[in-house]
Amino acid sequence: DKESLNFFDMINTSVARLDQILKKLFLVSEIKQNDIIPEIFSIRDSLETVISSFKSEIKDKNFKIVYRGEDLNFCSDKKLFETLVKNIVDNTFTYNRKADPELIVEINKQENSMLITFWDNGKGIKAEHQIKIFDMFYKASDLSKGNGLGLYIAKNAVQLLKGEISVISKENEFTQINVSIPEYQKQS
Repeated sequence: DKESLNFFDMINTSVARLDQILKKLFLVSEIKQNDIIPEIFSIRDSLETVISSFKSEIKDKNFKIVYRGEDLNFCSDKKLFETLVKNIVDNTFTYNRKADPELIVEINKQENSMLITFWDNGKGIKAEHQIKIFDMFYKASDLSKGNGLGLYIAKNAVQLLKGEISVISKENEFTQINVSIPEYQKQS
């Protein structure tokens, strides 16, 4: 009967949400317990690999993706780097504008570190929420489809890499996430 099908559909949706939360909590636990495994890798290749994993969102929403800055080989933990990129970019695709969505990713080499800027022309974040967006389970909107873990995971990955993460945003205009990560230096 129709009522039973609706009921099972609601259960299925709830189970899928819980599964996502459990996977992200497991990832948080994994990040907090792991040691850095440094390797030299291409920043641009890693960015492109992670962003292309969202190919259905890019195609469905006709997202314009722009890469700026030079590619560089960098010594850091590639898995942690790709984890933080995935969680930042996931927000870009989730909270975007309906018309002409755009993501600009800029790589800047600094003396012993790199700065990556993720800029999008999405919904933006109200000023009063910006200080809390990296907190566990924090959602800046009641309309949020997420679980409040993505940017928390990104922050934890950045901290393990001894880096910094910050946000600049203007509601209904843009969001810019800045990630600065030092190059891995072997401890003597």
